[in-house]
Amino acid sequence: MPLGPFTKQEHLEIATLGLQLAVSQTLGVLAGWWMDRHFNSLPWFTLLGAAAGFAAGMYMVVSGARKAQAKAAENLNNKKAEK
Repeated sequence: MPLGPFTKQEHLEIATLGLQLAVSQTLGVLAGWWMDRHFNSLPWFTLLGAAAGFAAGMYMVVSGARKAQAKAAENLNNKKAEK
């Protein structure tokens, strides 16, 4: 089955980007919630953890998407050079 300009491995790498975003968001919220319970400051650390987790997740998504795009462009250029 043709997968477009991406290989099967690249499809798996792209699919993990959403998972990375979800995991970093969850870890940020849980860390903030734990700190709120420890310092009795609900909801400030939870909100800060959510924002930090989202920022970290978006950084990973953007950098992963750039790498996938660069690989796809390289594969496409290689295929054109073979012709």
